[in-house]
Formats: sequence, structure tokens, C-alpha cells
Amino acid sequence: MTKSGTENGQTLRVGVISDFHGDHKREAFDYFLAEAAPDMILCCGDQQDYEPYPVPYKFIRGNHEDWEMVADLSAGRKHVRNLEYLPDGARLSLAGASVVGIGGNWSPMGKTAPKYIGPAYLAKMRSVHADVVLSHETPLHFANDPSHGRTLEELRELCAVISPRLWFSGHHHYYETERLGRTQIISLGKWPDEWVILEIDRGDLHWSRWEPADRADYQSRLPKWQRAEDVQKRELLALERRGKRR
Repeated sequence: MTKSGTENGQTLRVGVISDFHGDHKREAFDYFLAEAAPDMILCCGDQQDYEPYPVPYKFIRGNHEDWEMVADLSAGRKHVRNLEYLPDGARLSLAGASVVGIGGNWSPMGKTAPKYIGPAYLAKMRSVHADVVLSHETPLHFANDPSHGRTLEELRELCAVISPRLWFSGHHHYYETERLGRTQIISLGKWPDEWVILEIDRGDLHWSRWEPADRADYQSRLPKWQRAEDVQKRELLALERRGKRR
């Protein structure tokens, strides 16, 4: 792996991912880390895996997190090697480019739980300026599959106001891109071949969807990762059912 570009003049190579959803995806992530060789990871929420990482790893809040852990990381009460929570609106400087996060999913009714954003909250973000925005919800129109959720017009308006060069989002587990003004919006999927490599060199940004060098090998691994995800889903459903019986 290369070293951070701000220290030695080399390009900073960042893996931009989303919707980790816990340690069931750790093997898929380790594959991505070995094959893509990023210097750093940025995650667009639904982290749910708060273990040490071999490279700097920063995440925003999704709608599925351990909220006590997020609060402890944010307040400095807990420390996990290379893992850092990026609070909403906090500015991150990477090799001459600024990055901010906008976490949570949509709640038009003004609910205040940690997993939500809403119109009043987005209004507070209108003074933010950044080259790159990370969000959990997306301002993207899903032209190829509208069933993946309605577009948040308020979030699109915010994108036009902030006008970053790149806007990465997650939540919908679906890869698609759209141009909005000068902003390229990239909705990330939940598996490595739907994640992105972002290269930053003295403020210049270059991104591409990550492609495994050996597609056949990648496809042979995917069913095992999907089975692990299915196991976690069943475990979570069982926990929810037991909770409702109490």
C-alpha cells in the first residue's frame, strides 16, 4: 500500500464503501482491502462492525448502528485502532480535498432518534462547503430501479447548494450514478464490486468503480458472503421477535 499523499507527495488512495452491516461482511471487506489496496477507508454508514482496522477507517452514521458505541467513539470514551466516527458536518481534510458527512435516513415527521435526518436538520447543513460529501441517504434519482426508494427533493436541493464535486451515498444497497449540476452522485452497493476507489492528489479527485482483477474468483466467493449475511438477518429477526414477546 502507498502512504498518505499529504506526507510524501504521492496520491492518496481511498476506498469508499457503504452498508457494512456487521462482521458477517468482514471477509468480503478483507478481500477488498487486499485486492484494492487503499490507504484509507470512508464508509457511508450502517457500519455495525467496531473492531480494529489495519488502515485508517472513518464512518458516518447510518440508520443501523450501535448508538452507544457511536456516542462513546464520538466523546472519546472508547478508542478502537484506526476506527473513527465522522460526525455530521465535521470537516475532514485529505490530500488537499475537504470531506464532510451527513448521516442518517429520512424522517419527514421530525423524529429525533439518532438514525434520522429531516428538513430542519438539512436546513442547518446549507452553510457546509466541501469537495466531497458522504451521506447515508441519497439525493440520486434511481432511474433504472425506482423501487429503491423515493428521491428526497430536500437532499437534492442541499446538494445544489453545497455543490461538491463528488457525493457518495449508501442505504439503498444499489449502485448507480447521476450528474446533478457540477456534482457527480454515486450510490454505493453493499458488496465490494459496488464500491469505489477515490484517488486524491493535491486536491484533484479521480474516482472509479472498483473491479476485481479476477472476476471468476470474485464470483466464486460471493455466495459464501451472501450466506453469512443471510445468517445475520435471521439472527436479527429472531432477536426482534423475542423482544416483541416481552
